[in-house]
Amino acid sequence: MHDAYAWALHRAGRDREALRQADQALALGTRSALFRYHRGVVRHALGDDTAARSDLEAALRTEPRFHPLHAATARALLQRIDETP
Repeated sequence: MHDAYAWALHRAGRDREALRQADQALALGTRSALFRYHRGVVRHALGDDTAARSDLEAALRTEPRFHPLHAATARALLQRIDETP
């Protein structure tokens, strides 16, 4: 539930609240690539590219094809982060 709420908050532009929910979604040690991807996107939106990179890499390491669309988006976002000076 926390992950779905986090993603809805992010889509509504409420990223600080989304991050709190995303953290709770992962607090019990869940190894969900999708949850890590969501938190990575939220962290990127908040300007924390180091933490975003960590979450996105973990998502892809856990399950390289975790979602038909989001896995490719995660790779593209990592590339954009790496290209940022």
